[in-house]
Amino acid sequence: MSFRKMNRTEERSFERQLSFIYEIAEYVAKHFIGKKIFVVTEHETLQLNFKRGNLPHLLGIKYVGSQQQFWQNIKTHSLNPRSVEIQDYTFEKLQAMHGFQDLFEGEAMLTDKLELCHIVIDKALKTKKMVLAIGLDKDESRQFYFPRTAINLKNYRNDLSKGRIVLEVYTINRETGNKAILKQRED
Repeated sequence: MSFRKMNRTEERSFERQLSFIYEIAEYVAKHFIGKKIFVVTEHETLQLNFKRGNLPHLLGIKYVGSQQQFWQNIKTHSLNPRSVEIQDYTFEKLQAMHGFQDLFEGEAMLTDKLELCHIVIDKALKTKKMVLAIGLDKDESRQFYFPRTAINLKNYRNDLSKGRIVLEVYTINRETGNKAILKQRED
């Protein structure tokens, strides 16, 4: 999983993705940072913790600099592609991440242990349209899950178990205790 500098063609492709990267970062900051996220199925309520450092990994990028500077550049819409390193599958991840909001507000499924090629994850939250899955692993204390990787599902359609329908997604603000519903259970 090595990162490398982009060539000129990749830089241009990355620049075309910047508005989307800013959009998804703003969504993450607004809905997930400083909050506990709860994903509810018929038989399970899973707690997910999302930290600022998770986003670059899900996008398949590495920022050359501090997390604080990365988020400042996101906030001011001044992310420089020359400060970003990519992996061979970064653009596949970016393409699939267009389904990110659907995981929490649209139709989604939760699967148990998943093995895809070189990666084994405890659970996966995936779009019902089979566009994107976010691989989730339990933290060391075994109390919550964290996002480990984003997977473009176009190449893995036959490798995924069906999973359980996500009925509700809500967050609890760590400071205020306020609850916000992202996806409301339909009765």
